[in-house]
Amino acid sequence: MNRSTLPPALPRNWWQRNWKWVVPAGIVTCLAAFACLVGLVCFLVFTMFKHSDAYQVALARARTSPGVVRELGEPVEPGWWVSGSINVSGPSGHADFETPLHGPSGRATLYVTAEKEAGRWHYKVLEVAVEGKNDRINLLSEVDGV
Repeated sequence: MNRSTLPPALPRNWWQRNWKWVVPAGIVTCLAAFACLVGLVCFLVFTMFKHSDAYQVALARARTSPGVVRELGEPVEPGWWVSGSINVSGPSGHADFETPLHGPSGRATLYVTAEKEAGRWHYKVLEVAVEGKNDRINLLSEVDGV
């Protein structure tokens, strides 16, 4: 068969020319969009959590506690991760969470369990567990009238 009898080659369409980079780019784009969505949801949840009354009061107590300041140093700063739950419905609610704390001299975990009744939080557990120590610092016993 000579060349003059072969049919001319059909031009390749856009997909045939570009599929080798479009498929991986599409997969990476979908994964990046999913990761951004998950990151945004986590950011919003943590932001709402950290702006709650129960979290703010517990953190303020830890920052002003002489025992916590003695163990961790100043300033006492919260970590970015919060584990647990806060449920509020109008003037009532329940909080049960933990969050890491750190300072120049050490690390700790703040544990909180509280009930909200008639618009006020009543703390049942408000303790700081310092890494490397067996005893916890009870923030409820340091301040009266919780």
